[in-house]
Amino acid sequence: MMEESTNPEESSNAITIQVDVHHRHYSQLSASIATTSHDCVNEPETTSDLPSIHRDYPKTAAQRMAEYRARKKKETPIVNHRKHKKSDAERAKEYRARKKAKIQSAGPAGCGKTFVIKLLMEIYNRYTDNDGYCNAYITCASTGKAAVAIAGTTVHTALKISLSRLLPLSNETAQQYRTLFKYVKVIIIDEISMISAQLLIKIDSRLKQITGNFQSNFGGLDIIFIGDLRQLPPVRATPIYKQPKQTIVGPILWRNLKFYELDQVMRQANQQFSSILTKIGNGERLDEIEISVIESRFYSVEEAVTKCPQGIRLFNTNHAVTKYNNQILNSYSEKIISTAKDVYSG
Repeated sequence: MMEESTNPEESSNAITIQVDVHHRHYSQLSASIATTSHDCVNEPETTSDLPSIHRDYPKTAAQRMAEYRARKKKETPIVNHRKHKKSDAERAKEYRARKKAKIQSAGPAGCGKTFVIKLLMEIYNRYTDNDGYCNAYITCASTGKAAVAIAGTTVHTALKISLSRLLPLSNETAQQYRTLFKYVKVIIIDEISMISAQLLIKIDSRLKQITGNFQSNFGGLDIIFIGDLRQLPPVRATPIYKQPKQTIVGPILWRNLKFYELDQVMRQANQQFSSILTKIGNGERLDEIEISVIESRFYSVEEAVTKCPQGIRLFNTNHAVTKYNNQILNSYSEKIISTAKDVYSG
């Protein structure tokens, strides 16, 4: 691994990146490392905030195929969309000539969205012509918590998108991004329910500026949106699938995405209960048998104390939460003191 410290004060537009020449990965956000590759030694040092999955030990072909086969047939069309078929040289030639992938995949909680994301990362790294030094993907999400799950960063941080209006990159920063995107083939964005139609337009504009390709959507890069549109919508903004005010660009971008549905819940082994949860999420009416299944799981307050004392309680008011918390605290015979210590920096 090649490392060189970078002073953030020397460049206000610095982007942080780390490249492992053996296992090709971008760094965690805290690292600040200059990148150098075998064919860009004379290029200026470039730093970035684009992290990715760290692979100390890349998976073997056998391990990758075992994971691939573990998925049900209904789960795999999105993976088949990117699966390799020919030699490296043939794949590289076809990649440059083929129509770029514009994909939107959705599914309920527990259907394996994060698994599919990581599998796609592995496939892109193995079967695209990126010389094996850098990742072929950028992973990001609408929120910081979602980004952590895929070892990525937020969309706003990754592409330098402000919350108000989209400012053009300076010439220096744009060149830094072009150097970083030299090997990037795909942008993977998770938790799309909180991506607004306005943000979708900004993503398209930014990628066009970075790549210099203003004729193709998203700068001609592959782009994959994954998430559950039934989850939280964007805050005070138009959902990604609706037409934003004062423009028609948003719905055009959205409608050009090819849709794949992940409809089999892998996290919940009880198929009946899983089906009930899916119907509730879709707002569908439950039949009498399904209602009886839900009601069989109800406990009174007294029963819950003995049958599930450590279970999570959900309340509909703050007053009820405070009352229950105080009740639990008062039930302890010993007093517990937690000392808070404030630390100031800067």
